[in-house]
Amino acid sequence: MKVSFIRQADPWLIDINDQEHYVPLNHVYVGPCATDTMQTIKDDLGVDHPGIQLFFTHCRNFQIEAVKQILSRFNDCDKPDFLSFLTPVSAYALSPVSLLQVYRQLPQLKDVADLQEADNEWQQHALCPNLNGEMSFLEYWTVAFKEKNQVGEKIIPI
Repeated sequence: MKVSFIRQADPWLIDINDQEHYVPLNHVYVGPCATDTMQTIKDDLGVDHPGIQLFFTHCRNFQIEAVKQILSRFNDCDKPDFLSFLTPVSAYALSPVSLLQVYRQLPQLKDVADLQEADNEWQQHALCPNLNGEMSFLEYWTVAFKEKNQVGEKIIPI
């Protein structure tokens, strides 16, 4: 979708099927390596070759389907502020005290991370001496992910 549209729209209200806001095929993002490869192919076959158009159509359709799948998995999260517990002020204050509600809202988490382990890490991270609630989001979590306990193990393993 066009960046100008996304910036001004409520992400939860965007109609992903509204083609009016799609970027043209020649602006579909496929990454630097694929873009370079496609440029070589365009030079050989010509910009308007049907295979090139088909490639970008499939890429755009894949991206649209990916967004649909993501939205379907987060349908219980009415607003992005559901993740506000990750702000430095909340995280440092251990608000919430447990990640249980997060796991309830995102049941897929239980398949990739044990709730008790996540809760332990959540509790331990707030005790890190190099953290405070006044830090920027990026600074706070960069420090948190680097912190180690007394035996030299990362408090939040990545």
